[in-house]
Amino acid sequence: LRGSVDGWDFKSYVLGTMFYRFISENITNYVNRLQAEAGFEGFDYADFSDDEAEAARQQLVHEKGFFILPSQQKATPTMPQIQNDELSEMFGAIDNYLADRRITEAEGLLGIIQTRPDVHDVETSKRIVEYRAKIDNAKVILQATSEIENNDIDKAQELFRSVLDKDPQNADAKAGLAAVAQKRAEQGKIVFNYDGNLNDLDLYIDDVYQGHPDPEMSLSAGIYSLRIEREGYETWTKKVQLSKSDSLSLDVELGKKAAAKPAKKSGSDGDGLIAPSKKQKSGKRQQGLLGI
Repeated sequence: LRGSVDGWDFKSYVLGTMFYRFISENITNYVNRLQAEAGFEGFDYADFSDDEAEAARQQLVHEKGFFILPSQQKATPTMPQIQNDELSEMFGAIDNYLADRRITEAEGLLGIIQTRPDVHDVETSKRIVEYRAKIDNAKVILQATSEIENNDIDKAQELFRSVLDKDPQNADAKAGLAAVAQKRAEQGKIVFNYDGNLNDLDLYIDDVYQGHPDPEMSLSAGIYSLRIEREGYETWTKKVQLSKSDSLSLDVELGKKAAAKPAKKSGSDGDGLIAPSKKQKSGKRQQGLLGI
C-alpha cells in the first residue's frame, strides 16, 4: 500500500481488514466470556492451542455462525504496533490525497478511520481532529482558488485569510495570498460614481450580467464594453481600456425615459362629436316633410 494507491482499492483492503479484525475480536471475547462464567478467570482464547480449540469448532459454528483458530487471531500481543503502523499508513495516504487536491478521497479515508473500533485512544482521536481540520482547510483553499479564476480576488483573499486565522503556518493559504497579490498587480480598478443607490442598477460586462455594480471593482488589463441598466431609465454604455494599476473613475448618469404619448381615439371627427348615421339623417328629413 505504499505510494500512490487508488482510493477504492485502498477502501477495499481496509474494509476487509477491519471486518476480519472484528470477527476475530468477536469470537475471542465470546469464548473468554463463556470461560469466565465457567470460573476460568484470566482465560484468553488467543493463547489457546489450535488442537484444543478444534474441539469447540462445531459448537461455535452453531452459536456464532463462524469459527477462527487462535493462531489466526488478529488479537495478538503485537497487534497494538500493527495498528499504529496501519494507521500511520492511512494518515499518510490522506496527506498524499490532500497534496493532490483529492479531497473526496481524503475525506472518505478519514471516515473509515473513524469507524475503526481501535481509534478511541486519546492520541488517535487527536489525529482525527487534526486531519478533519486539514480537510476543512483544503476545501476552503480549493474554493478560494476557484474565486481567483472567477476574478473575485477580494473573496479569494478573505477565504485564504480565514484559513490562516486557524492555521498560521498553512503553506497553501500563504501561497494563495501571494497569488492574490500578483493578481492585483496585474489588474486595474474601475470606480463607479452614481448619484443614487447602486443596488438599483444592473451591470453587464461584454454583455455578461454581473449583478449590481460595486463602488469599486478590479479587472484584468484589457478592453471592456460596460453597460448599466435601470428600469424606467435610459441605458448607460461605455467602452474602456484598462491597463495594469489603472484607476478609472466613471460617472454614471441615467436619464429617465420619456413618457409614452397617449394613443389617439379612433372613430371620431374633428369636433370630437360622433357623426350621425345615414339613417338618422334620413329620419330628420322625413320629419321635416311631414311637418311634425
